[in-house]
Amino acid sequence: MFAILGSGFGIYGYLPALVGCAQRIVLPVRYRARFCDRPELVRFTPDVDWAENENTALSCADGVVLALRPINQSEWVPRCLAHSNINRLLLEKPLAHTPEVAAVLFDDLLRSKKTFRIGYTFRFTVWGGAVIKRLERIHG
Repeated sequence: MFAILGSGFGIYGYLPALVGCAQRIVLPVRYRARFCDRPELVRFTPDVDWAENENTALSCADGVVLALRPINQSEWVPRCLAHSNINRLLLEKPLAHTPEVAAVLFDDLLRSKKTFRIGYTFRFTVWGGAVIKRLERIHG
């Protein structure tokens, strides 16, 4: 089950994609009005469980999507890593609101041994490939 934090692209982008991959979804109840305001999401209602708040949603899930602003994502990543039941994270780019905070979070993610993905599409550019190669040399 995936918890989704982020009531914008999280529910109209990630939710249909995850349900399409046979995943159940748990959302904080405060997202219910936004969910119900989107008629294209009605068909996913049976696949969604509602939790009292974000922390409750995280405690019910083994995966999490953080579709949040960088500053909010940088606050939630450590909280997600602290949940032993969470073993998969789908994160947005940029990872954090500053490169320094992003570097710390990236190291924390690597140390956690949890599976994570960050939605970087620049990896397909020449300069993006160079950045990835450099990171691979630094982090093994």
